[in-house]
Amino acid sequence: MTQNPYIGYTNSTLKGRPVVHAGDAIACPHCDEAHILEGCEEDGQPSEMLLFFNCGERLCLAAVDNCLVIGITVDVSGNITP
Repeated sequence: MTQNPYIGYTNSTLKGRPVVHAGDAIACPHCDEAHILEGCEEDGQPSEMLLFFNCGERLCLAAVDNCLVIGITVDVSGNITP
């Protein structure tokens, strides 16, 4: 049986966070440069459920459901069993 790490943010944590969209520039907490947010695809369609940016070799999570999550603590962590 394999365990997979996961992270989570509750609705109460995301409520009131700054709203961002794919294509927005964000100040990187790692290098202080501006990076462009990119979405992902869901069923071949663009999705903004998760927004990321690239900083050098890093791919960094920036937003969940268009809510900026940089600098906040993850609500849930651990392992789930498929």
